[in-house]
Amino acid sequence: MNPETHYQTPAPLPMMLLSDIKTLIEEGRRQAATAVNMGLTLLYWRVGQRIHAEILQNELAAYGVQIVSALSRQLSWSHFLEVIYQKDPLKRDFYAEMCRIKRWSVRDLRERMTVLPAPEVLHRKLHEAIETARARIEANSNQHSSHPHA
Repeated sequence: MNPETHYQTPAPLPMMLLSDIKTLIEEGRRQAATAVNMGLTLLYWRVGQRIHAEILQNELAAYGVQIVSALSRQLSWSHFLEVIYQKDPLKRDFYAEMCRIKRWSVRDLRERMTVLPAPEVLHRKLHEAIETARARIEANSNQHSSHPHA
């Protein structure tokens, strides 16, 4: 037997099949982008809800713009991308707050996410971080209210 007679070059794929595969890939990419956008929107909403409930105690923020500005300065997009994949909302909130309060780099965050403390410790540390943030906001609010606008 001649080895050349048993080996056949695969036939080119029909154009319709190539077109269908391309469409499937494009649709998969669109669905992935939509899922990521939905996840990010949910994350931002949850962060806002936690700040509104825990720090502002469901009242309107006199310095709401400052809070959002401070968070955006202290947490990078890379931080959010690392935190968003946490399925447990408590873990997500904990890591976001710890990054903000302790000013963790993305590398620090990744290292700390591999060794997670017990849920009770997470809960206590999250509340400590919230209390620290609340104290900072109150101090900032008091500082601004003691200086009348010209």
